[in-house]
Amino acid sequence: MKTTSRRQILTTLIWLIFVSDLFGHSITDQVEYISRSDTTNPSYRLLTDSTSTLLYGEYCGLDGQDQPAGRLAIEDLIAKKQFSLIKELLDSQNNEGRVYAIEALLDLNRNGIINLSSFDKKKIIRIIEKDFEIFRCLGCEYETIDSSDLFQEQKFQDLLNSNEIKITIANTK
Repeated sequence: MKTTSRRQILTTLIWLIFVSDLFGHSITDQVEYISRSDTTNPSYRLLTDSTSTLLYGEYCGLDGQDQPAGRLAIEDLIAKKQFSLIKELLDSQNNEGRVYAIEALLDLNRNGIINLSSFDKKKIIRIIEKDFEIFRCLGCEYETIDSSDLFQEQKFQDLLNSNEIKITIANTK
């Protein structure tokens, strides 16, 4: 296990304060990130793995009763209150992992469990406004859907509106 010296931690904190001031980020968000981030968490690793093929959805399978691995992983992070890891998922190269993170963060913020900063909201907007493909399940049916279509569905529109987030999705069709 890697140990970190007090000097390294202090240097990192000073650097974070400087960078946070430059970009307008809250230092408490950065300290929370350092103290609570556990990137060895298997759920986090699954949702960030760019080589894994995750399904986005509620329930999948022949009988439509099984929750997809990505849904179980995000629920695990929520149950363990790993909110900083969920925020980190926004930077993931796994599209389905990012969608799970957006959904979770917007729901947690709407319910007063976390507070999304303006920086977090801007990051979510940037992700949503880029069009990318999502592999999802709808019970026993599977499809590839453009994120622009997914984020225009009522579920996401309700989440975005309740978080006072306005998006502009370019019509590329």
